[in-house]
Amino acid sequence: MAISVSNRETASGQMTLIQAVSLGGSVVATRCIGTGGYVRHGENGWVVSMGDVEEWRFTLHSILYAAAERQWVATAALCCAQERFTDRAGTQVVRALAQELCPVKGSLHGRAQQGPMERGEQQEPAR
Repeated sequence: MAISVSNRETASGQMTLIQAVSLGGSVVATRCIGTGGYVRHGENGWVVSMGDVEEWRFTLHSILYAAAERQWVATAALCCAQERFTDRAGTQVVRALAQELCPVKGSLHGRAQQGPMERGEQQEPAR
């Protein structure tokens, strides 16, 4: 799958890129703002310079005739997508960030995990 983006000023095409990587196919993308966060050249896809037709041609030709490498990189792309680009992975990142920003001691998050005695609450006698 070839994803050509010609925007030098802002990030664009990331959702298309994530979807392409998630399909587990071979991905060739334009080197532009944001691409580096998703594709690592030769590891989980290929990245080519914006507007460089010869580099595009060379890269596409190279991977077309290198079936083993193409399959290896496509498999790595799928694994990367499953580890980094799923709802579960996003939730883990947000959870880790929340724990970093709101340490357990004294935070609402920490209080919710404590029992009534640890929070200093009086327990009702059993009836």
